[in-house]
Amino acid sequence: MSANSRDVRKGYFAFKKKMLKYEKEIMYGVPCHNQLKRVDSLWVSAIMKPESRSKNRKFVVDVDTKDPALVLKARKILDRLGVETVLEQETKNGYHWMVPPFDKTSLTGCSFAEVKTDALFFVEHIQGNQR
Repeated sequence: MSANSRDVRKGYFAFKKKMLKYEKEIMYGVPCHNQLKRVDSLWVSAIMKPESRSKNRKFVVDVDTKDPALVLKARKILDRLGVETVLEQETKNGYHWMVPPFDKTSLTGCSFAEVKTDALFFVEHIQGNQR
């Protein structure tokens, strides 16, 4: 799931632009059939481009530890900044916290946490044959 909402119209035009490029390449004999085998990934790529973002922005704080002391350290920094967690999800190696935009440099002392300004938000980890 994308942390930032998307403007589907903008994404659609970015997708069409990419498809027209491939159409021209096909017309001029450039082999690009491999790219067209995964039209779904072309759509995801177009919709995830920064220009397809809507104005409602969110950041994802990717905490790569489950050590309670380190997680608390990151939480305290965000609390001091007045940053409230909108959504939290446990990941395989830690946590994803969706938060409103803030000064990313505030977390520079946390080598285990990365602030992503436009990222996918982890929803679920599937192991083996689980569906």
